[in-house]
Amino acid sequence: DPANNFGNVYLRTNNYQQADKYMLMSMNICEKLGKKKMVELAAGNLGLAYENMNDHEKALEYLMKSKKISEEVNDKDGISSALINIGNVYDNTGDVDKALEDYKQAIIIKKELGDEEGIAICNDNMGKDYFAKGNSKEAVENLQLALKEGEKIGEKLLVQDVYKNFAVGYAKMKNYALAYNYLNKYTDITDSIFNEQSAQQSAQAQAQYDTEKKQKQIELLQKDKEKQAAVAEAELRKKRVIVFSSIAIILLLAGFTFFMVNRFVVIRGQKKVIEEQKVLVDEKNIKLEEAKAIVEEKNKDILDSINYAKRL
Repeated sequence: DPANNFGNVYLRTNNYQQADKYMLMSMNICEKLGKKKMVELAAGNLGLAYENMNDHEKALEYLMKSKKISEEVNDKDGISSALINIGNVYDNTGDVDKALEDYKQAIIIKKELGDEEGIAICNDNMGKDYFAKGNSKEAVENLQLALKEGEKIGEKLLVQDVYKNFAVGYAKMKNYALAYNYLNKYTDITDSIFNEQSAQQSAQAQAQYDTEKKQKQIELLQKDKEKQAAVAEAELRKKRVIVFSSIAIILLLAGFTFFMVNRFVVIRGQKKVIEEQKVLVDEKNIKLEEAKAIVEEKNKDILDSINYAKRL
């Protein structure tokens, strides 16, 4: 659901009005489509958004709706989470008894699910409320359980909250020595969390810088490759022009050579024909000369005979 995703982004960045807009859009769409699980999530996120805007009435309305749908679909994790969030709203409105009631219901379900973090959160909240009611014995018991669980799972933010609740609770009970002790622990772990977050942010910034640097290097390499490719393409085109020009010249020379050879063959053939014709003419001339000689010889004989006859 894109609207729900946008809502979650705005919720994590503390932009609650925009989160409210998209979560409400998501919930309405999912209700029309009959997607109860998505309606449950959207309603729960809407409740958190309204609570962060200090609209406790609206927050309770949507958190109660989320809890009801969770019960309908038998989503125990959703039920227990809704109960914790409802308890937080009651805490913020000063109704500690209702808050404790919700946390007690939530911790039963969290234990069934084996959700160690959820159990620790419930104990932390209950310890804080017991201190508010002046019940230091149960407050200490719950906060010690929360502290033990928080340290076990390595959840520093939870441990930080436990130290704060111990410090505030002991201060209310006028046990300033213990209040000061937990205040120091709270300060130390706050510094530790800050340093870790700073280191993480620095690492993220460095990673982002390295990524951007690599991206720039990749872009430069890509540009260099493109430039080399362009040069290679130009060189290839140049070679192609030379090759095609050479081929054209060769073809022209071949054509010219063929033409000249053919012309030579034709001329030689014509010369041969002429020579043969000349031989024939010469032969005819020789025969004519021979015939002429014979005729002249015969004419001479006839004349000689006539002349002889005249003398007789």
